Amino acid sequence: MKPKLIFVYIIALIVTVYTLYALVATEKELDAVQQHNATLQTELDSLHAKCRQYMKQVEELSVQVKEAQGKSSKGTERVDRRIMECTAYWEGSCGKKPTDPTYGITASGERVQEGFIAAWLKEYPIGTKLYIPYFDRTFTVMDCGGDIVEGRLDLYMSTAKECFEFGRVWLEVWEAE
Repeated sequence: MKPKLIFVYIIALIVTVYTLYALVATEKELDAVQQHNATLQTELDSLHAKCRQYMKQVEELSVQVKEAQGKSSKGTERVDRRIMECTAYWEGSCGKKPTDPTYGITASGERVQEGFIAAWLKEYPIGTKLYIPYFDRTFTVMDCGGDIVEGRLDLYMSTAKECFEFGRVWLEVWEAE
């Protein structure tokens, strides 16, 4: 055999050995990756099962909440309930000075007090009783205001601090029976 041919065989043998080594190393890495993927898949399946359980619980609770919200204290279906934008006002928020004779006087002619509420009078005339579950109490429409429009209520509170802390919230409301 010629030395050149032996050299080519040796090079081919080295390339073959190196290729086999690379395949074996790659196969080991592939096995490790597949094992890791199997572990991740098991964890993912477990999380999916838990998620399905939680979603079922959420659906059950949603049904219970809707049923509870749809009932009045007497257990009859509420058809007039709605969500309304609610803010708060106090005596000094109307822009009148304390020396003004109409300071603190509502549209009904009475002085403001706890339990009074300002509403759009075309929607809720003076004297209308509105129950707000958030407070678990009934308020009486006794006032209106320049910023009060349909779908909005302004609850009387005794101090500016209370009003600012209350802010602007959307609350469930219905006419009291």
